[in-house]
Amino acid sequence: SIQYFITANKKGQALVYLSVFGKIIRYYLKNINLETVSLSEEITMLQQYLKLQKLRYNNSFEYTVTLLPDSKKQNEARIPVFVLQTLLENIVEHAALNLLFEITLKHVFVKVSFTYSDTKSRQQEPEYRKYILNWQEQIEALNLSGKYHIEKQIMLYAPDSKGEGKGHIEIKLPNLFS
Repeated sequence: SIQYFITANKKGQALVYLSVFGKIIRYYLKNINLETVSLSEEITMLQQYLKLQKLRYNNSFEYTVTLLPDSKKQNEARIPVFVLQTLLENIVEHAALNLLFEITLKHVFVKVSFTYSDTKSRQQEPEYRKYILNWQEQIEALNLSGKYHIEKQIMLYAPDSKGEGKGHIEIKLPNLFS
């Protein structure tokens, strides 16, 4: 993507892309060896990730991140690192046209809901996608460790007459420092 912006002489977009990409890389390097991360840091990273993907896909999808009113203690809440990013990456790469992302913080858990529309028709999956961890496998591995009890609920709806499918994924993560 950065190469495209540079070769297409879109210097402004290249600079924005590089800046956002740098923030995401710094986040990964800072947290790579951690098991948990603060909810507020994860939300900030997810917003940067969505901004990057929106640039990459030429603004072909919209997203909304909503923190529900009881989410005021997001700096204190801790969740397993990179779980939400892996899920979000799968949604964006495979489906998302419109994405609504809601986070509710409760005393004992953090509930994250993703609702999306899907009208993308990818002819062939890119080669690099074969090497990206499936988010459901990641959750199963974390749950097998015995430290977490992450619950997930997936609802997929058949495409309508316009060919638009919809999906809703809800994850309930333990608030590890509640």
